[in-house]
Amino acid sequence: MKDTKSSTKKSLLASGLALLVCCAMLIGTTFAWFTDNVVNTGNKIQAGTLLINAYAYDIGEDGLSYTVEGINGDQPFTFEKEGQNLKETTAPIINESLWEPGKTSAKLLKVENAGTLAAKIKLDFTTSGDLTGALWFDFIQVGEGNTVTGSFTERPMNTLDTFAENLELPLLENGDSLQFILVYGMYETANNDYQGDSFTADVSILATQHTYEPDGFGSSDYDEDAEWPVIEVSGADDISETIANAPTGSIVNLTEDVTLPAGDSLVISQKDIFINLNGNTLTIEQSGLRPINVKEGASLEIYGNGKLHTETATACIENSGTLTLKNITIENSGNTAIRNYYGTMTIEGCEITAEFYGINNYDGTIESIKNSSIYVSGQGPCAIYNAGASTIREIRDTTITAITTSIFSERAIYNSANSVVENIVNCSTDGKFDLAGNKIGITSGTFKNTKLEREVFEALVNGDYTVTEIEDGYQVTAE
Repeated sequence: MKDTKSSTKKSLLASGLALLVCCAMLIGTTFAWFTDNVVNTGNKIQAGTLLINAYAYDIGEDGLSYTVEGINGDQPFTFEKEGQNLKETTAPIINESLWEPGKTSAKLLKVENAGTLAAKIKLDFTTSGDLTGALWFDFIQVGEGNTVTGSFTERPMNTLDTFAENLELPLLENGDSLQFILVYGMYETANNDYQGDSFTADVSILATQHTYEPDGFGSSDYDEDAEWPVIEVSGADDISETIANAPTGSIVNLTEDVTLPAGDSLVISQKDIFINLNGNTLTIEQSGLRPINVKEGASLEIYGNGKLHTETATACIENSGTLTLKNITIENSGNTAIRNYYGTMTIEGCEITAEFYGINNYDGTIESIKNSSIYVSGQGPCAIYNAGASTIREIRDTTITAITTSIFSERAIYNSANSVVENIVNCSTDGKFDLAGNKIGITSGTFKNTKLEREVFEALVNGDYTVTEIEDGYQVTAE
């Protein structure tokens, strides 16, 4: 009996020990149950895109044709088939010359919604010139199938700015488009006071969100306060802070003269900014090298018949991104107007004056300099300094003048051995051509005081053009 009790105790002890071991093994692990699951991946919220395209069509053949009562003798306007993509080219859509009383013309403008969000658009014009009072205009909306949905009203050109201000139009769906005929002309009653005068206009096509798509609660009013991408800056505003905080694509409008104080800079980095001077002056008081600094990967366009002025800065602008200058004046009475270092630049309709360099292009590309003037006067000045491995694709209809005020030589153009000026067309230069190599192509123009012998100069001229000696220089004309 004693043995049985002892055996039972031993069994219980063994069972208890086994239970303890099992419990110890369970510590740090989990129980397994019957399970099931449903996995749903790839959830996302896709932001819509707000994007417009714009095109301009000149009078031509094979394109759309519209008849507008009361204009063009009730004869149709026919436009060219292939238009100008205004996002891909900066060439002005209007470039008229030799105008006279009674002359008229027209352009077809098309704006289309290329994004996924509903948009509304408006036009923003900046006009100037003494010829404005002699001109008239109208916008006439047209539709599909050569239909004309608007009517003609002759409006004074000096009302163009305010007329466009009050015009907002919807582009609701992707692929929707709006088309207008811009008609313009000179009054038949314009007198001799307007001879030789001119008119210029800069236009921005603005887009913002439209109240069309509903939000998550069924309301379409959530974006009714969407702002136009225009920021107005007055003399009391901090323009450097404004531009630093401006979203990409913003148009910064100067409403009056503005000063950039010493120590402040306009830095354009990783975004696209447009500055409309609106006929005003931006005065730069900084003494440094980069008061306006366009970084690589950014772009800046300055336009609007105004002026950049400094007496202290080493250069008004330094560009390492993409820079476009249109219809403005740049003055630096102390040093250099523009430094294009590794960037891409386009200049049109500008007046550039400086004491040392007009344009210092180092390892950069200048797509074109058109309808402009570059004037430098100082101690050994250079109007266009093309150094490193730089390219200037075209200089056209431009006056280039360099005048020295010391014993050091003035230079109209300096071109290093690894740089090239591809084409100079219908230009007038006065100053030395300082060439480390003959990588300059001349098509036409008048060139004075180049300090080049005729044989050397002729080597620069493109084929089928004639070189004629004139006083202090050469004239190049087509054969």
